Amino acid sequence: MMKLRLATPERLVDLSRVPGLSGITEEAGAIHIGAMTTHHEIEDSPLLRARCPLLAEAASSIGDVQVRNMGTIGGSIAHADPAADYPASC
Repeated sequence: MMKLRLATPERLVDLSRVPGLSGITEEAGAIHIGAMTTHHEIEDSPLLRARCPLLAEAASSIGDVQVRNMGTIGGSIAHADPAADYPASC
C-alpha cells in the first residue's frame, strides 16, 4: 500500500533485523516459516520447493520483484486482503 501511496504512515518500524523472525525450517515433520520471511525467500527455498511446491510457485507470482524482495508472509497475513498476494483456495 505504501508503494502505491495509499498509505503514508508517520512512523515505520523495521522488524527485519529482529532475530528469529525470518527463516524456513523443518522440525519434527512440520515446516516453520517466520513472519519476516520474504516472498523471494519462500520462492527460492529448496525445502519448500521439495515439500510444498505450490507455496513456492505461488510466491513467485506475487507482485513484482520489489514486492517479492521486501514483502513478507507475515505482512501478507497482517494485511488480510483476500485479493492481494497469495491466492486463496477455491
